[in-house]
Amino acid sequence: MGMLIDNRSREALLVEIEALRLRLEKTEQMLQGYESVYRILVETMNEGTAILTMDGVILYCNNRLATLLQVPPDQLIGSSLGAYVTPSDYPLITSLLENHNQSYDKQELSMINGEGTPIPVVFSCRILEFPGNQRISVILTDITERKQGEMALLTSEKGFRLLAEGMPQIVWVTRADGWNCYFNQQWVEYTGLTLEESYGHGWNKPFHPDDQQRAWDAWQNAVTNNDSYSLECRLRRADGIYRWWLIRGVPVLNRAGNIQNWLGTCTDIDNIKQAETQIQIAAEREHAAAALRESEALYRAIGESIDYGVWICDSGGRNIYASPSFLKLVGLTQDQYSNFGWSTVLHPDDAESTLSAWQECIRTGGMWDIEHRFRGADGQWHPILARGVPVRDKNGNIKHWAGINLDITGQKKTEALLRESDRRKDEFLAMLGHELRNPLTPISNVAQVLSSSPLKESTLNWATETLIRNVTHITKLVDDLLDVSRITRGLVKIQRERVELVKLLKDLTESILPLIQTKHQTFNLELPTQPIYLQGDPIRLTQVFTNLLNNAVKYTDLDGRIDLRVSVECSSIFVYVQDNGIGIEPQLLPHIFDLFIQGRIELDRSEGGLGLGLTLAKKLVELHGGQITAYSQGINQGSQFLIQLPEFVKETALTKPLTLQNSTKETDQGLRVLLIDDNEDVVESTALWFTMSGHQIAIARNGTQGVSTAQTFEPDVILLDIGLPDIDGYQVARKLRELPTTQGSLIIALSGYSLNKTLLREVTDFDHYLLKPPNFNQLRNLLAKYKRSNQSTEDLYS
Repeated sequence: MGMLIDNRSREALLVEIEALRLRLEKTEQMLQGYESVYRILVETMNEGTAILTMDGVILYCNNRLATLLQVPPDQLIGSSLGAYVTPSDYPLITSLLENHNQSYDKQELSMINGEGTPIPVVFSCRILEFPGNQRISVILTDITERKQGEMALLTSEKGFRLLAEGMPQIVWVTRADGWNCYFNQQWVEYTGLTLEESYGHGWNKPFHPDDQQRAWDAWQNAVTNNDSYSLECRLRRADGIYRWWLIRGVPVLNRAGNIQNWLGTCTDIDNIKQAETQIQIAAEREHAAAALRESEALYRAIGESIDYGVWICDSGGRNIYASPSFLKLVGLTQDQYSNFGWSTVLHPDDAESTLSAWQECIRTGGMWDIEHRFRGADGQWHPILARGVPVRDKNGNIKHWAGINLDITGQKKTEALLRESDRRKDEFLAMLGHELRNPLTPISNVAQVLSSSPLKESTLNWATETLIRNVTHITKLVDDLLDVSRITRGLVKIQRERVELVKLLKDLTESILPLIQTKHQTFNLELPTQPIYLQGDPIRLTQVFTNLLNNAVKYTDLDGRIDLRVSVECSSIFVYVQDNGIGIEPQLLPHIFDLFIQGRIELDRSEGGLGLGLTLAKKLVELHGGQITAYSQGINQGSQFLIQLPEFVKETALTKPLTLQNSTKETDQGLRVLLIDDNEDVVESTALWFTMSGHQIAIARNGTQGVSTAQTFEPDVILLDIGLPDIDGYQVARKLRELPTTQGSLIIALSGYSLNKTLLREVTDFDHYLLKPPNFNQLRNLLAKYKRSNQSTEDLYS
């Protein structure tokens, strides 16, 4: 039984031993793996590495250490590290061996390689604790290149210091961040500061208070932007005197291109600054003197060249200078004009009052301001505006008087013209009132008659003719005013086409003959037998010749004679309108084509007119590239107007223009017409005409109501005013074109505004444009044409 226990114990022990052996093998394999990794890491290091015993014997080293010491690895292993250390650094190794608990980190020492050459290294070591023993880990870094660079730098720095101390300028050096680390002796001698007081940012102390911030900002900007530094400023000398210096600095870069430090100089430029100041002062003085000479010459030239005269008098008011321009005007020399000689050319009515006022001005020292007349060298009296001021010294005493004499002849003429223009304007307004009251009187009378009942048919006919005649007269007055306004603003364009002048003159004279016959005048018409063609606007040409013929009839007495002749000479057309009437006054003839000009105005004003016809004729002829001239021998000598038109055109096939035909019969079937206007009388009278013509009418008083009515009434034709109280006619037309019920309707603008053609072409929502009052024959033709085509895109202007 005891044997069995022993055997079992032995077997268990063997199993445990086997397990321990397996763990040891595994651990050993792991250690071997770690050792391989460690050796790879050690062998790839750039530093030399070794494991030493506590007495300094090398147990292991990497290849880098063998290369550094130029000794084979197997020769190094087993040797003492101290054998490769220079005698001066051997105590370090001895200390390490004697003090097992001491470690060294980055100590510089010199090793000796196999060839006996010293090698500077950085030495680091650590104590490694192992079970039962200790080892020393050593790392050696080769710093040969660094030592060589330091040596070169030391040699360079010595040379720099020798150079800096021998220079007359102040030399300084700072770190990359701007912290000063060097000044040469010249800085100390000039500023009186010690080097310790100047290092860091102490260099800013000697700067002039006005320059300190500027110098500091410039330096900070240079440091921040790695840029060069240049500044002129004042530095305080040891005795307290400030002198100007030029301070310059540049960055010094290392091999990587980064700033290593700053190097700069301070150069004394105070003498240069003083010289520059003296030069600047001298230049400013010379400039001031030159400016004074130039100013004197300039003012003298002005005084001698301008239309008004410059004068100077002494403190007693005696003239001592007058500009040549004024002397030339009055025809006197300076000697003749001096003292009070100028008074000899004053107008007799002005001499006494002028001299008295001048003496009073001298006594009081006030401003001289007066208008008087001087006799000119041309013998004419020239109105002169004289103004002057006293010139005082620093004590306030009057030394001189200076002033101007301004010839205001042109201004006086302009004032006279303005007064004449104002007079003509007043006359025109009076004529306009008279001309408007004349047709308004019969219109008012007709209205009173029509209010009576019953009326005979002859009375109704008379009333109708009277209304038509006087409304036509008022319309012509308004049209003439609008034409003048548009022509003077350049808004009238000539619609040129090929015109046969002989036929045009024959047609218009037929309309004038009844008026000529009522005055029992003789009319002589001399026209070429062959047609005469020119490029022109037939409507405007008719307007020109009608105005001239109407004037001839108007200003020729009963049984007088009127001639109309046409000739062609040198490719130009000449039209003569001549009469033996009242003629034109000589003083009126140069202004006969001006606005609102008429001949003698009698109180009866039987012929009427606003004086616009000749102005319109002249402007329209000029628009055709021609000219018009008036001739008269004077009162009761008759007058002649000659119109010359250029560009004679040979006869060619004439294209007949398209004309609207009278379509009265085609409008028998009524249309649905919507009137949109805020003028009650216009709406009611227009609606009455449409109703009497058999059309169905709807009325709207503003734009919003018009759009609403159009949706329910569904009109065929819309007469639309432009100036409505809520929204204008353009907006209304745009809204109507968007409605399905009025997209195809005929929309006619009916307005009192005479709009230019360019604007109307841009407003495509209107089919036609008519001026108030509408021509009902023209309106009837438009309705007929609409019924035929049910659409229209042509422009029509009345």
